[in-house]
Amino acid sequence: MRCLYQERVYDCGDYKEVDIYPVYKKAGQRNSKAKPTAEVQEKLNQRNSERELIRVLNENFTPDDLEIHLTFDDKCMPNDYEEAKRLVDNFIRRVKRRYKNAGLELKAVVVISGGEGKRWHYHITLKCGIDRDELEALWPYGYANSRRLRFNENGVEGLAKYISRQHMQDEGVERVKGRRRWFGTRNLKRPQPKTTTGAISGKKVKELCTVEVESRAPFERLYPGYFLSRVEAIENEFNHGYYLHIRMYRAGSDMATRRKHRKDEGRKRAEGRQI
Repeated sequence: MRCLYQERVYDCGDYKEVDIYPVYKKAGQRNSKAKPTAEVQEKLNQRNSERELIRVLNENFTPDDLEIHLTFDDKCMPNDYEEAKRLVDNFIRRVKRRYKNAGLELKAVVVISGGEGKRWHYHITLKCGIDRDELEALWPYGYANSRRLRFNENGVEGLAKYISRQHMQDEGVERVKGRRRWFGTRNLKRPQPKTTTGAISGKKVKELCTVEVESRAPFERLYPGYFLSRVEAIENEFNHGYYLHIRMYRAGSDMATRRKHRKDEGRKRAEGRQI
């Protein structure tokens, strides 16, 4: 059975995400796929949803933008998911009108959490456009708290995983057909992958999977103009194929400037200790 390695690259603002994995093909036959168990499929769905959310947030938002957390007073608490969805849709419409009056276009991503004995609440990421006090005042049902987005070498991965997993711990709305783990305004840019097959050799993939974790150079040579943030590498014990998940950030980004500043400060401290 012939094995080639496929490379799938997403460019998301100042960030790059790369998956490298084997694809197998027996001459003259279609590949057969074993159907995963429900538990395995749920974990795959959660991982894929998280990664897509990370890409969308990194592509569409910057440290100038906001995350806002909305909760309910007891007297305003929704009875079910449908009512919770209707209320947050109304809030987004009010914000959109206020942005339009200011000559701005709203971009937003919404996660609904709650149900089954847990209080309904929302996590919303949106483009900064109006004063934060004015934005919070548009929520009439309870408490609203907003803050600037916090990016690191992986963008807003931490925020994406937090809000996505909070949703998973709730009443299971993601398992109901037609209910997404998260949703957003129609004008969001959704990064599309650039996929190539056979451009990177199995020997090279093995080398990348077995290189010392501290070594950034092989990855940064492969993707010039980017610094390595994190790499996850595994060898599948069944097919002995190598799998890589790589995250990087652009050399000209704010994160690169902060990285250089940290290195300069570290060098100064080291020189001070040698005196």
